[in-house]
Amino acid sequence: MISQSELERKLYNVLSKSKFQNIENVAILPGNDGSYQVFGRYTVIKQDSNNIIVKLFNGDMVNSFYSMKSAICWCVFDKRGLYSSANRIINLDNKLSGLDVGISIHSKLIDKSKDMNDKFIYLAKLNEEKLQKRDMTAELNRYINDSYSWQQKQFDLKTKH
Repeated sequence: MISQSELERKLYNVLSKSKFQNIENVAILPGNDGSYQVFGRYTVIKQDSNNIIVKLFNGDMVNSFYSMKSAICWCVFDKRGLYSSANRIINLDNKLSGLDVGISIHSKLIDKSKDMNDKFIYLAKLNEEKLQKRDMTAELNRYINDSYSWQQKQFDLKTKH
């Protein structure tokens, strides 16, 4: 298997510096430390499984996300200047994080509770959270698919020239 630095060296040798800089602003490149360099503008860093940080290249923190997909998707929408959609992605990501916590708590409460009335209340809350999660995940996936399509088109345009 080729190491990250060897792959970068080979890629750099294949592409001239100007061509690499030409595609850098549409590329998502993995860093040596597990981070991602996104569009030559953002650094996406995975702190732990549910804490992903997005920083500008100057070091300013932009936001933290619950999922890597949300973080990368946000970068795409921010780069495109679609700020209301970018804010919606942040909002959905935050709500999904909270819903996952609520689902976990209510699942445990259902298992621990001995009172049937309490179990029904927890089950109702759990079902509501699962429905909300399904709907929010579907909406976020539409943004993710849109961002993927846009990024692929931009990359294809840059590599053809």
